[in-house]
Amino acid sequence: MAPTGVNPPSSRGSKITILRMAPDSTFNASVDGSSSDSLRNRIAQWLRARRADIAARMTAHRLPLAISEEVQIAEHVPSGGMTGDVERRTASAYRQFAWQFRGIPGITQPFIDGAGESLARKVVETFGSVVTYFAQSGPGVLREQLEHPEIVEAMVASPSSSPDLFASMLAFDPLFYSLMVLRQCLAEYLTTLPTLGADDIETSERLASEAVTFFGSPEVVHVARIPIAGLDVSDGDIQADGVTIRRLTREELGYLFWRRGPFVEVSRTARSMPRVWRPEQMLMERVMLEVRERRPKTMLHQPAVAAQRTLLALHLTGLKFAGSGFGAMLEEPPWVQGGFGQSGYPLLMPTTYVESVTTISQGQLAAVAELAPRIPESGITAAASPRDLAISRLAFAMSRADPREALVDYTVALEALLLSGEDVAEARRRFALNGAVFIGSTKEERRDLYRQLLDIYKARSVLVHGVDPSDRRARRVYADIARLRDDANRIACQAVVRALRAQWPTDADFVAALLDDRPEM
Repeated sequence: MAPTGVNPPSSRGSKITILRMAPDSTFNASVDGSSSDSLRNRIAQWLRARRADIAARMTAHRLPLAISEEVQIAEHVPSGGMTGDVERRTASAYRQFAWQFRGIPGITQPFIDGAGESLARKVVETFGSVVTYFAQSGPGVLREQLEHPEIVEAMVASPSSSPDLFASMLAFDPLFYSLMVLRQCLAEYLTTLPTLGADDIETSERLASEAVTFFGSPEVVHVARIPIAGLDVSDGDIQADGVTIRRLTREELGYLFWRRGPFVEVSRTARSMPRVWRPEQMLMERVMLEVRERRPKTMLHQPAVAAQRTLLALHLTGLKFAGSGFGAMLEEPPWVQGGFGQSGYPLLMPTTYVESVTTISQGQLAAVAELAPRIPESGITAAASPRDLAISRLAFAMSRADPREALVDYTVALEALLLSGEDVAEARRRFALNGAVFIGSTKEERRDLYRQLLDIYKARSVLVHGVDPSDRRARRVYADIARLRDDANRIACQAVVRALRAQWPTDADFVAALLDDRPEM
């Protein structure tokens, strides 16, 4: 059974290999440098020209070029809580009036002028069909915003002969995809500026560079962003093999402090944050966990397997953390798809308040990043073997608030690991013996583990088999349930980490270990 909220991958097409990468990695366009530089310059110049044209039209209509807007911010305080406030900042009027402008003739229509259409053709001439990506809207959306809508008319009338809706989204002429990226790039530029009255050359060149990189790459970087409580970093951020932990900004903390609901139009900051579905929950998140992966850009966004693996790896390595249980699933650059990211994707993770805050080190994060890819994808998506069952039950246990439910899940995970084969006789004793020899390194450790595992298995039996709560055995278990849960957590995580880093043990391995450890007669 797969963890709730983690769907199996699509059956369409071949299996995709996830390549983990550092967040600052880029892809080289398959064209010479001079062509790329020329395109970057032309796109940046076009962005500035369109800004000037729209600003002139707004001035003629006596509309403001800048507005004052409220930005919610928050700070952590020494007591461990957060305090919220609001700042007023200057922003481009396009941000507020973007939707209204579509109904005001002569201001932003056409959004993409003849120069932009010519630029889109140049992009296709340079990169060809590699510009195709899984755009989450079709040519019908774009037609109203072109100076010459007839260039996409045929695509609107007959998008594809394929009966598959997802395949049809990739069947348009490359010109459409080129125009869509330029449209999003222009919208991002106009929205980012503090005022439409002046250009920002650095921003226009950055956006143009991001557009050219996206045009020329057959792949796209997906990023999962998950606010985390219970962890902190000493300074700046730390990175390891595609996994980043960084301090939340004041604006991100403000979003979390005010707990905006899922049906409120999100701000630019909130666009890259998971929407909060439980406003009453204050977990005091301090850092953002970011997990990046690279996939073909013609592929529909798959479930966040890499993010779930990383959360489970944090748990397996003994780091205490918590979160709302949701992540924001985006692409880089985030403006390409606008607000279409999955901003409330459910994930299995601890959701209860964490008493203390741990400063995570670079070495600890490196261990997490190294362990996460070892976790089998099938254990996250659809358990089909004892190994998968152990992984999925650990993920379930990680998210359980009730210690009784967590104890049962941890014990099932250990059973799937330690009781291999068909022989179930004396399961409790075999469970304890196999766990002791597999996990323990010394005789003292093995004696302690043997006793603890016997207690854990007995408690699980009491919980699962419906022993009367007034029974002496049941009273003892219920009185000690938190400790038993913690013991099961620690032992299960140690055992699974050892199995993932070495090899998954078989019944023969346990027998051999027991025989090899016998004292000489």
